[in-house]
Amino acid sequence: MRTRLFLSCTLFLGTLCTGISSGTLVPLGGDPATAVTRPDSAPGMGVLDYPPAAYAALGSSLAGSGRFVQFGWTEAQLDAFLEGIRASLQGRPFPMDQAAQELAGELARRMAGGPQATGAPREYPSAAFSAFGSSFALSAHFAELGWTEAELGAFLDGIKAAMGGHPVPMDDVATRLVGEMGRRVAEAAQQGGASVDPKVRLARYFKGMRRRLGLQISESGLGYNVQTGRNGIRPRPGDWIVFSCVTTSADGRTRIPQLCTERTRVRMEGLMPGLMEGLQMMTVGSTAVFVLPPSLSFGEGDWPEGVERGSPLVYYIALGDASPP
Repeated sequence: MRTRLFLSCTLFLGTLCTGISSGTLVPLGGDPATAVTRPDSAPGMGVLDYPPAAYAALGSSLAGSGRFVQFGWTEAQLDAFLEGIRASLQGRPFPMDQAAQELAGELARRMAGGPQATGAPREYPSAAFSAFGSSFALSAHFAELGWTEAELGAFLDGIKAAMGGHPVPMDDVATRLVGEMGRRVAEAAQQGGASVDPKVRLARYFKGMRRRLGLQISESGLGYNVQTGRNGIRPRPGDWIVFSCVTTSADGRTRIPQLCTERTRVRMEGLMPGLMEGLQMMTVGSTAVFVLPPSLSFGEGDWPEGVERGSPLVYYIALGDASPP
């Protein structure tokens, strides 16, 4: 079942990607002074972005090419479907029961233009539509695309707009986004999908982040990209440092406020292992991005409320000062 859904999605992406070079993106530049307060525009880090309208256009195009607009869903059924997609990307997909499997089979035939390609399936409960949304997102590997909450919201709004007869139009930026998403979905499919060993998933994540942020990887597994500072003073174990940081979830954009700080003075030994290692690579006045695997952050200990246990963390850091004890 997931194979049929995935093929529908990849055919859609492949059609729109024709003539687009893989990896062509629209970068948003940034002032070096904002490297810590705006992680999505930190200079030299290679972080690239698209406006919400591009994600909305992507959603509308998916709804149109996937024949969703012909389903005749009620507003409640559509909302349940979208909630299923959202839940899947948040790591809590709706399970497929018998009703959901029957609905998915019928809708897969509709998407392919086969028998029962018209009319509105109204005999299924809302939970079946939510499960179908989750199954669709899983089979299309959406959860592995690293979207922020805002990007996901815009994508779902685009689907809803198309289903309501007012699709968001594609422009050049949205077309480039489709090309990038098509490449990522194809890579995710080749790598085996969502049900993989956590260590394998982490390795794939770091492979993508190395390309996206221009990272190098240390022997401990720390991902780092350090920019030149104003002098050669490097902090050492036992030193006091003054630093600022913006910390995000694994997508590199969704801030974790409780882990962000501004010009905080601490001893090096008071930091988690990944930060202590990374800061020793920096000089005063430099900026850096560090991607910490779970083993170098909170590990097997207690994780802060609101932070997904066992997930990588991304730190955008500016080192203000370093002095011996």
